[in-house]
Amino acid sequence: MPDKLLEGLLAGRFIDVGELRVSRTTPDRARGKARYVLYLPLSRNYLWEKLYESRAVVRVYFEVVEGGGSREEQE
Repeated sequence: MPDKLLEGLLAGRFIDVGELRVSRTTPDRARGKARYVLYLPLSRNYLWEKLYESRAVVRVYFEVVEGGGSREEQE
């Protein structure tokens, strides 16, 4: 199953990866600007591993949930 999912991704299909968490890190010393990190859900580790192994280049799109917080908090 995970291999078919990877094939679908590489064919240009979209996958809902679930909720992500954005975290601010310390400022970049060279530029003095803050950097941000996306924490991906552990439930999809098989997918991240396959993408890493295949050296795939990915594009990331965001859907911003109004008001922030988790989806459960929004309902």
